[in-house]
Amino acid sequence: MLTAPAVARLALGWAAVAALSVGHDAFAGTLSTPVLFAVLAGIVAVVIVCAFGVVTQAEHLAHRLGDPYGTLVLTRCPSSSSRWC
Repeated sequence: MLTAPAVARLALGWAAVAALSVGHDAFAGTLSTPVLFAVLAGIVAVVIVCAFGVVTQAEHLAHRLGDPYGTLVLTRCPSSSSRWC
């Protein structure tokens, strides 16, 4: 189900990929420590938000699939969310 929060998380992830692809030359040189920490904190924040989105979608899918298959989905998603879910 594509709800508003799911679409927002999807847009956030792709916007971060696009921003890093466009601005990769700016990050290639030497960055000051506060700028480096801000960039890294932003990357970690995007990864955490998108990971929680994957877990939320896996939980919704598990409820729809029922007991044996839903448990398999919830078990498999955190271990390799980008390849299987």
